[in-house]
Amino acid sequence: MQSFIEKIIILLSRKKHTALEKLQDNQSLIDTVIHEIPSFLVLKDENGDFLLCNRAVAEFYGTKPEAMVGKHDDDFGVPKEIADNFRNNVLSIMKKGQTSIVMEESRDANTGEIRHFRSIKKPFKDANGKNRILVIATDITDVIESQKQVVKSENLLKEVMSIAKEGIWDWNIATGEVANSPQWYTTLRAPTNHKCTYVEEFAALLHPQDRQNVWSKIETLLNGEAQSYFSEHRMIRFDGSEIWVQDRGKIIERDSEGKPLRMVGAFTDISEQKNHQNELEHIAHYDALTALPNRVLYADRLQQALLQSKRRETFVAILYLDLDGFKPINDAYGHDIGDILLIDVSQRVLARLREGDTLSRLGGDEFSVILADLTSPTEALPILNRILKSFEEPLIINGTTHKVTASVGVTFYPQKGEDIDGDLLIRQADLAMYNAKQSGKNRYHIFDALHDETIRSKHKMVEKIKQALAHDEFVLHFQPKINMHTREILGAEALIRWAQPNEKLIYPLDFLPFIEDEIISIELGEWVIHEALSQLALLEQHNLPISVSVNVSALQLLSGNFAQKLQTILKKFPDANPARLEIEILETSALENLSAAIHVIQECTSMGVQFSLDDFGTGYSSLSYLKRLPISTLKIDQSFIKDIEDNPDDLIIVQGIISLATAFGKKVIAEGVENEKLTSKLLTLGCQMGQGYGIGRPMPIEEFLEWAIQWTNHN
Repeated sequence: MQSFIEKIIILLSRKKHTALEKLQDNQSLIDTVIHEIPSFLVLKDENGDFLLCNRAVAEFYGTKPEAMVGKHDDDFGVPKEIADNFRNNVLSIMKKGQTSIVMEESRDANTGEIRHFRSIKKPFKDANGKNRILVIATDITDVIESQKQVVKSENLLKEVMSIAKEGIWDWNIATGEVANSPQWYTTLRAPTNHKCTYVEEFAALLHPQDRQNVWSKIETLLNGEAQSYFSEHRMIRFDGSEIWVQDRGKIIERDSEGKPLRMVGAFTDISEQKNHQNELEHIAHYDALTALPNRVLYADRLQQALLQSKRRETFVAILYLDLDGFKPINDAYGHDIGDILLIDVSQRVLARLREGDTLSRLGGDEFSVILADLTSPTEALPILNRILKSFEEPLIINGTTHKVTASVGVTFYPQKGEDIDGDLLIRQADLAMYNAKQSGKNRYHIFDALHDETIRSKHKMVEKIKQALAHDEFVLHFQPKINMHTREILGAEALIRWAQPNEKLIYPLDFLPFIEDEIISIELGEWVIHEALSQLALLEQHNLPISVSVNVSALQLLSGNFAQKLQTILKKFPDANPARLEIEILETSALENLSAAIHVIQECTSMGVQFSLDDFGTGYSSLSYLKRLPISTLKIDQSFIKDIEDNPDDLIIVQGIISLATAFGKKVIAEGVENEKLTSKLLTLGCQMGQGYGIGRPMPIEEFLEWAIQWTNHN
């Protein structure tokens, strides 16, 4: 909410010729944004009089927004004492110049009822240097009334505490006294007749490593930054043993100023679940054969190493190892001998590393090492030599001598003038390893960021993709889109995969970036459209007349003859309904040449083809181009969707996008719907269409048809 207020202030404070001034030419747009906010939004001047009010405030005061400008609360029937408090409060906050959260009340002009509000008040100066204050108030009357009911039900609560199976606690915040249920003492194995009377005694039972985190969460609740307290942490029982608990709590009583007075909660023993979870996490994060960290854990440790490097101004070395001569041994003697050899290799390399270094098996005979906290890149060289030397001694298995060596690629972080991530570092080390093999194997090669290694790698990948397209190695997988309310299947997104013979599928992020500026990307994009249209007919044959969407790059969209080529492809599939083909474009694709993009889209829509704007919100999200683009659907990027339950900023962004879609008459679909909880939340926000792993993963057309039957039968 705080971030949202700051954005509004920036909009209200910018000078002439800004993006906001351009938007002010269209008053209906700014009205839509302001008046769709469900909370009360008020802007007041240096005297505490109204400069701007949204519809919610005006309806509460029984008037219209424009009628409130230049007036004060007491002009609308608010009792003088309350109105004076409003004025004095905002003047005081403007004087201090600090954002404040205020608990206050006002009179509903329609019912005469006094309502309670939690108001965030942000003072600022406008472009002319005049004091202004922005207020966003949320009605919390129901919460206040509930608190009163809780106070009245205190005796009943005590009875519940006495019989409940969970460890229930009741904390008088003002005095520091606590009351606990019998089960609380039983779970913590307290001595007979022992009483934990004060909160300090509770704090002493928290595990030392978890204590700070627990109190941080409690303070977040007490400060009004959270609505409830939830924590999973360890406690030390009275007999000295350790226990995992799931602890929940909530403020149930406040004083007249909203200051918390009383908090109640309960904890449950989750030690057994935690032990099981730890076992599952080990399986998920460690290689089953060598017990080394797998790719998932490796990626996390690499990220931590890079962050530590930034803080300490140290270096990180990333090593990529590929065994020389392993495949012939594995083929000739079998996987059992190959597995023994891999285990031996992992132990040899581990023995040459420092404490704190990470060795990971990435798959097959490929390993990677993270050397963190280096004072200089040269500090890694002795370790590299020790690793290579460890392969000098052959391995004897069942009386047979086996000899393998390793080719090692090395790269370092940080790199001058480069802001790079872990994935790129791994690719650099992989490329350096390839050079080590090309140079004769059994050696290391250090990636040189100043030379054209990346260019050669890109050229190599482009050639591979050209060959793959010629040899028909690409396939489409389909990810379903549904109406989350009716559960009806609406369509599917066609996503390209590279299916090399006898290899794992290669996903788009691993090859499309190499060709994004190459002509081959247009040819590949045309293949996707061609293949999607061929599958449309198959879907209709199976009584599944849904739409299929394809992604089109900026290069392909603005190539100059996209519409003509699309029409040619459509003619090849006379039985495919063009209205069931949807083309997804990124915001940046449209913005590169807005006029040209509009012209191309209009040509295509005249054929019946639909367009949607993909990853909306991650680019410029300009209202002016959104108004002009002839698209039917906005697709909310999954980066905003995944955290709307916990991140207020993401929730506000999603609410804003849905409101914008409604205002412009566009459909809206959420990407990244991973579970039913997100589904329910999105439906309450007014978004009915969804796509994500919680609905269905991308799958081959045959599996998609089977999924559709099962989905329909169960919904």
